[in-house]
Amino acid sequence: MITSISFHGGFLDGQRFKAADGLNCVIGARGTGKTTVLEFVRHAFGQMPEDAAARKRIESLVQVNLSGSQVEVGVRTKEDLGYVVSRSAGDERVVLTADEEPTEISLSQSGSMGGMDVSSQNEIETIADAFF
Repeated sequence: MITSISFHGGFLDGQRFKAADGLNCVIGARGTGKTTVLEFVRHAFGQMPEDAAARKRIESLVQVNLSGSQVEVGVRTKEDLGYVVSRSAGDERVVLTADEEPTEISLSQSGSMGGMDVSSQNEIETIADAFF
């Protein structure tokens, strides 16, 4: 479960969002960074879409807006252990323990995280369109 999202550097520098248990929603005016926050979380976990055009759009967004900065996503596992997933543009993700020590844990989809789905507004609309 995601517990927090924070940014160091870039246009979201200093922003920190705390997540509630369960479903969370990011609400704001057009152009305030809602999609960017979501795509940075997706990037941190390596959860890129299969669609080549969507992947390219997100990779470009990450490169332009996360270059020289980083996103940190706080998580809590099913075992109630806390970790921080940290990633910059062009770098591999780093998973830190609650004591901010690097760890080899992968936080894979089938492991301690229990699976995570990340979908953009466009992807949700595409899914919805398939049913109607």
